[in-house]
Amino acid sequence: MIINENYNNLSKGYELKCDECGSFEIDTINGEYVCKSCGLVLNIKKLDYNKPFKDDKIQNNIISSTKIGHKCERLKNGHSIQIQRLSKIHSAKNTNEVLNHRIRIEISRILNALNLPFSYREMIVKKVKAIRNSLTPGTKYRNPDKLIPIVVYMFMKFQKISINKEQLLEISRVNKRDFHAFLLTIQKFFPKYDEEKKKAYINQKIMEISEVFDLGMQFYFLSKKILYTFWDAIKCTKENVVAGLVSSIAVLCNYKDKVPISAICSQLNIQMSTIQAQVERRIFDALNIPGFQSLVKSADLLKDTMVKIGILNDNRFDENLNERTSSRK
Repeated sequence: MIINENYNNLSKGYELKCDECGSFEIDTINGEYVCKSCGLVLNIKKLDYNKPFKDDKIQNNIISSTKIGHKCERLKNGHSIQIQRLSKIHSAKNTNEVLNHRIRIEISRILNALNLPFSYREMIVKKVKAIRNSLTPGTKYRNPDKLIPIVVYMFMKFQKISINKEQLLEISRVNKRDFHAFLLTIQKFFPKYDEEKKKAYINQKIMEISEVFDLGMQFYFLSKKILYTFWDAIKCTKENVVAGLVSSIAVLCNYKDKVPISAICSQLNIQMSTIQAQVERRIFDALNIPGFQSLVKSADLLKDTMVKIGILNDNRFDENLNERTSSRK
């Protein structure tokens, strides 16, 4: 057939032949092959290999995250400045998305590792973003790995939720020095940390000690009573130290045989020497009571002091009365 012959001739570069009259005088009109002799439009389509693109279309437009053409071609394009601006905006958007995802992943990891309430995640995300945006670009604390552990620690304290700082530092990518250096600065981004919130946090620590060592609610209420009695003298001390101080006094008075003071200090990640210094300074020196030697050696003297203050009841009179009654019988 002539049509097949025309396709073969076109592919080989030969002249085309009219299907009707057999003439070789073929012209192109509006992209089609037309016979000059009889006017027949050939069934074969004309293909233009010289202009693959339209003149009025920008071939280097950004499509999603994909770019068409080489960098040199985009620079030669008449719209190269607009293309670079759009590319920069697109890249910045991707960077923010990656950062937000990174912040959420790190916060989730810390909350899961410390068994903290996961419901606070989005609130912590907003707080991290707000603090990071307020920091000067180039500051090392804009790094989420350094910023997030500090924000989580402060956030949990203001929510009156007990959090172990030593465990937090172990699973985080911030060292102890950087943590404490930025801790005071970051407090301005949180509401005022009033005394009631501090008391609630310390009570949470006391309850934690009571549950870990199975000391019961009597220990909790005794420690709480000691806390409120000496609050004005000890309120400027760190929360863990205050919790260790009142818990140690309660143990030395009524629970000395159940748990050692060193175990309480280990639970709170504080030194036993710190508690001993606090007891000597806040109790014996403040009340002008002589004779303090050490926590264990001065336990009876400490208990007598708590009785005189009215924190403890003097059970020795009841014990002596019971002994006399039983001897008479």
